Amino acid sequence: MRLVHLGIAPFWPAPPVLPVQSKKIIDPSSEDTDFYDIRELVPDKSK
Repeated sequence: MRLVHLGIAPFWPAPPVLPVQSKKIIDPSSEDTDFYDIRELVPDKSK
């Protein structure tokens, strides 16, 4: 999952993605929450 985050992050310049990754690294439990956040960011850019 971590590889996916790093791979998706560069795809679009989103500053909120950086803090999200930091939280994920600090708390492994947040990984699940971050995974959902990424999906929310994807549709935002699609608009």
